[in-house]
Amino acid sequence: MSDEDLLLVMPIKSDGLQVMSGPGTQHAVMTTVYIGDNLVVIEPKDKALGKIGRQDLWIEIRTRDGVSGFINAQFVQKVTTAPAGTEPEYTPIEEPITYMTSPVGHALAGIHGPADPDAWAWDGTAFSIVRDSRMEAVKLMGGGDVGANIVNPLRSLGVRFILARLYAKFHENRTVESFVDEVLRSVSQLYGAGVRYFEVHNEPNIRQDEGMWIAWQNGREFGDFFVKARVQLKRHFPDALFGWPGVSDGPDASYPDGTPVRYEGARFRKEADFAMQKADFICMHTYWGHFGLTYQDSLNDVKRYADQFPDKEIFVTEFSNNNPDVDKADKGREYIKFYTQAKRQLPSNVGALFSFVLSSSYGYPHETWRDSPIPWVVGQRTG
Repeated sequence: MSDEDLLLVMPIKSDGLQVMSGPGTQHAVMTTVYIGDNLVVIEPKDKALGKIGRQDLWIEIRTRDGVSGFINAQFVQKVTTAPAGTEPEYTPIEEPITYMTSPVGHALAGIHGPADPDAWAWDGTAFSIVRDSRMEAVKLMGGGDVGANIVNPLRSLGVRFILARLYAKFHENRTVESFVDEVLRSVSQLYGAGVRYFEVHNEPNIRQDEGMWIAWQNGREFGDFFVKARVQLKRHFPDALFGWPGVSDGPDASYPDGTPVRYEGARFRKEADFAMQKADFICMHTYWGHFGLTYQDSLNDVKRYADQFPDKEIFVTEFSNNNPDVDKADKGREYIKFYTQAKRQLPSNVGALFSFVLSSSYGYPHETWRDSPIPWVVGQRTG
């Protein structure tokens, strides 16, 4: 293809544009591209030019990483090509960003504690994993009898920062008041032990136990729930900070019988932006290992959150390589790179990054650190 025939396009969606394996949302997601990513159009140039900016049309492209697929033509613009051997030119759409500095520390290496929300999961092996991996931060599942009995030993191991998720299930519709009443005891125990950061709920755009299509129908409805819960919790603990929870990013998804299981993450967050703006801090989840995604893609995801909320602390409350075919020692080496590059690449408002998960009695065998080489491998990192 000559330079004259080359057509480059760039996404214009601030929250990213998915590359599908076929022309439509019913196809698999290959990867996600963002503003500034220049994509090579691999279908006839004239055909593609007639689609740009139009609804319900798809353009076949190839990413800089060599991933080929289809993108929604409505959300791209043409990029002016530069002379051969140079990068394509485009006009930056944002001014330089000024970030707040996280008071808890910058890009702390952390681990998500046991998925079981009770103190029994914190046995000697669990504490040794934190010690051997030299974790700077730990995320707790707030619930049961977790309090100073867990927090104090963690601090004695050198853990600098502790964040807790407020754990409650939504098998049926429930009020804000019932949620707050359920988690008050947990918050009180942890608050008494000196914990001040609390993530309010988890992946609210998922059905299962998380409430989607049960307690709320979209991002705006959960946003209302979050704002009210934060106000009520602040009345009891005015010095505590209550953060927006990590959302399950990805497209709409359903069970084989057609029952919806995930509401598109980007749409959910957009609908709830008003609530995210009122949160004391922002949590997010990021995963790699499938669809060609790497730890660098996850770092880019974190950077986008940091750019969107430069005046708030950002915490990655879950990350991992969740590909079951990758050896856990190799995952540990990737986590070293993720932690190390986070300190180098991410802005000052990123506080801590928690790898999922230390242990679990009911799942996640490809991600658990317990009984694996991950703690020892991660503990060998420098810096």
